Amino acid sequence: GEYAAVVDGLHDKIEVKMTVAGGKLTAITIGEGRDQMFITEEQLEQYVSAIIESQSADVDIVSGATIDCQAIGTAIAQAFAK
Repeated sequence: GEYAAVVDGLHDKIEVKMTVAGGKLTAITIGEGRDQMFITEEQLEQYVSAIIESQSADVDIVSGATIDCQAIGTAIAQAFAK
């Protein structure tokens, strides 16, 4: 299924969209608010890949983008609480 959560980023709200298939998180994308995030595309890709691989938001955060990473983790937790 598709899940989305809107959480507070450093400067603005960030929309995090997640796809779950077969009980596993298979994709994470950023919707609204992406242009306000400090994390680079490359860093975001690595961070999201680590979350999907481990099936947990408890992965190393990106240096210099702590708040962005925390916001993504918060969104995942909110989506799975539903």
